[in-house]
Amino acid sequence: MPPSGPGGIGSCAGRPRCRTIGGRRRRRDLGGPPRRAGGVMRMGARIMATATASVSASAVAARSVRAKGRHRRRAGRMGGVARRAGVAVVCAGILTMLVGRVGFASAEEPADTRSSYTEVLVVGVESVAYRPLYTVEAGTYEGYARALLDAFAADTGLTLDYRPMPVTRLYASFAAGRIDLKFPDNPAWNRPFRDQHAVVYSVPAVAVLDASVVRADRADLTPEAVRTLGTVVGFSPWPWAERITMGSVTLVENADFVSLVRQVLAGRVDAAYASIAVVNRVLDVDLKQPGALVAAPHLPQDSVEYRLSTIARPDIIGRFDAWMETQDARVRALKADYGVERGVNRDGSLGRGP
Repeated sequence: MPPSGPGGIGSCAGRPRCRTIGGRRRRRDLGGPPRRAGGVMRMGARIMATATASVSASAVAARSVRAKGRHRRRAGRMGGVARRAGVAVVCAGILTMLVGRVGFASAEEPADTRSSYTEVLVVGVESVAYRPLYTVEAGTYEGYARALLDAFAADTGLTLDYRPMPVTRLYASFAAGRIDLKFPDNPAWNRPFRDQHAVVYSVPAVAVLDASVVRADRADLTPEAVRTLGTVVGFSPWPWAERITMGSVTLVENADFVSLVRQVLAGRVDAAYASIAVVNRVLDVDLKQPGALVAAPHLPQDSVEYRLSTIARPDIIGRFDAWMETQDARVRALKADYGVERGVNRDGSLGRGP
């Protein structure tokens, strides 16, 4: 235990205005500004108590003087005047102290203690490896979508909290109000959900072409020749919906896009329906087989616009739209950096090769 004698931690020796009350040390240094307004009020209360005691002593003295013979009437009048003057002086002192010291404390408040407010928005995103558009690595959301949304947030004073989750849970969280924004989204997706909720969509953040890709030696394949079609869980090949419903085409789902591309290369499915940018990235980076798959010109394809959406914060969508209008060159540079429109012709159509 630390020493409590003279000079030890428990000692008041050498400390200004230090005294022990109820077994605890209490220090009062009137030279610096009080740390809390409550301390100022307690100080004022102690001064008022001292003043009251002084007034009471004056009253006792006055009564003693009045008892002394013939001067008691005049002494009583003088005592009353003294009491009133003393109270006025003490009250004025207390008021001056409170106003002056509280004002001093406010003026001396460090600037770094005044926190600045930044709005934090929760963005629900898909926990799918969909490079270069987006992916999740070790719990971190990455890709073109992240770069674009981060640029928007930085320019508009927002902080975005990305929450990756499976597509099905993403829609459930969206409906329950657990996320502020959703990306990606499109009015054509999950139409029953859109009809039940007042979803607001932004302008397109990127336009991607989804295509039916086949092996290069089967580039002239027609829809009638396709019996099996590959896709990834959670993604719906809308242009093939009628044939799938009729049973002429069997849908084969995969856990990720690398597995999907491998199925097409191995001939286990006739074609795969996916973003041409994603297929190109898998072939070039993951499998080191650039050009092994091509977009079949006679098979269904669809231009898909990826948008930001919300139910609870349409004001944020308005801000995003306004920001996009002023960032054309910047957005084009981001698209080029990430290759999200690689394999797409200048007129927006899909090229024959990747």
